[in-house]
Amino acid sequence: MLEKRLQKIESEKEKDARHTAVRERLKAGFYLSTVGTITGHSDANLILHYSHATRESRRNVVNVLENFVVGQQKKAS
Repeated sequence: MLEKRLQKIESEKEKDARHTAVRERLKAGFYLSTVGTITGHSDANLILHYSHATRESRRNVVNVLENFVVGQQKKAS
């Protein structure tokens, strides 16, 4: 019984480490395909599941999109 609990704890530690590794690599600007290669995942959705978008990362995406739209509007003028 104790051995099974210890195995479960180790499994959770490994899972946490994977989540952290993926999140930090994405924050550092690694491409999804690169992170997938490193972690052995081929499904981008699974990689994104591990990444847990932060408030800061969501804000950065909005800023990029806003800048794109403004740039497009300036080109059209």
